[in-house]
Amino acid sequence: MNTLKRLEKPELLAIFALAVVFWGTRILYWLQISEAPFSDLLDYVNVARNVYTHFFWGKNPSLSTYFAPTTPALIALSLVIGGETGFQWAFRFLLQGIAFAGILLLYVEISLFARNRYHAYALLIVVALCRPSIFWSYKLGTEAVSEALLWLTMAAGLRTLRTHGWGAAMLAGAAGLALGLGRPQFFPAVLLMGLTIVLCANSDGRMASLRIAGLLSRTALRQGFAFAIGILIVWSPWLIRNYRITHDFVAVGTSGTESLLWEAGGGPIGRQTYTSLPLSDGTVITEFGLPALRRQVAHLPTDYERNKRLQLVVDAWLRANWQEFPALVTKRLLYFASTRGPSALTTVSRERLFGDADRPGWTKMTRVLNAILFDKSAATSAIAVAGAVIAVLTLGGAGWVLAIMAIVPSIVAACVISVERSVEPLIPLQLWLAFFAMATAFAWLTQCVETKRRHSANLR
Repeated sequence: MNTLKRLEKPELLAIFALAVVFWGTRILYWLQISEAPFSDLLDYVNVARNVYTHFFWGKNPSLSTYFAPTTPALIALSLVIGGETGFQWAFRFLLQGIAFAGILLLYVEISLFARNRYHAYALLIVVALCRPSIFWSYKLGTEAVSEALLWLTMAAGLRTLRTHGWGAAMLAGAAGLALGLGRPQFFPAVLLMGLTIVLCANSDGRMASLRIAGLLSRTALRQGFAFAIGILIVWSPWLIRNYRITHDFVAVGTSGTESLLWEAGGGPIGRQTYTSLPLSDGTVITEFGLPALRRQVAHLPTDYERNKRLQLVVDAWLRANWQEFPALVTKRLLYFASTRGPSALTTVSRERLFGDADRPGWTKMTRVLNAILFDKSAATSAIAVAGAVIAVLTLGGAGWVLAIMAIVPSIVAACVISVERSVEPLIPLQLWLAFFAMATAFAWLTQCVETKRRHSANLR
């Protein structure tokens, strides 16, 4: 916060202008859209109502540990703030407030690590005018929650690397765990970020070699401990609650197993063929597909018991298809890179956000807005990977955090399901990495041209 106070007036004015764009685009979009929650979105609202009315974190007794807790918790908090009539608006302002605070803090850290405020300005511009970010900001789903917590987690992580403060490390652990409890695909990235924080504590923001990992300083141990405490503060109540219900370890929820079976449903993939799938308990599955598997476990009373049975199918499916699985993951990653969309979780357009208005002047403005919004393409995805590599090479530990949080969740999602909205919260970060790659390449080329020009001048 002291860094924010030291910002000069022109920089503050630029940030204010970009804040107006950020909030203006979102509020304008919210005002012209009318869409009631449905499908997964309605499930989260119903769970949140149960939390709000009698602190029950399930949809019903048979689905008591099915849903991940972060999104229902934030909707329940919005019900406290706005009541039944205003909770949707409260949720949108709450989430975008968290997102903007995280972006602003990340702006400060990037400007300090990169020693270039234009890279930080680009982050604000990309997020403010990012089409999927605006689109998902309206919906009461995990996409907006994941994006908001992603910015906050990265900002806290970079601040920890810069200041070596235990408070920032604790916030990074707590925000990262909340992010993982919203979408488990972020869990590995959050843990890798914690490892990066510990390894960089000895080396002034640079990644320490693994050979000195056993000789960690007090600073590294303190930061690692604070990060772990932040994780435990958020995670332990949920683990205890689930253990009291199931008498077993349930890290997040039981819905993830169904996600793994969403497409193949236990059936063969690639060139592998079979008509039956033997399970470890001696039973044999002969009817594949998630609907069929759900029918086979429907007699079990709780989602935990159904999940244990379905997990046997997942284990057997992975054993039968392990040779084909890497190719499937690669195919899904290529699909994620080239495809964007809400995966049917919408009744309004994701591509044309702002419709024509009654007044010609407003119509022209909305058409311009639709034209200038940023979005993902196969090209930007490829350039973003290059940007992640460049960030690692030029920004040290900060680059590792940015690259890990942008790339690892996509890989984890590709190991589970090929639904393109799995990676929608990552698009703004990946677009910024694409800009970072192009800006760095342009600066390098400019420097090469200037060096060559000076060399030619000296020869004369």
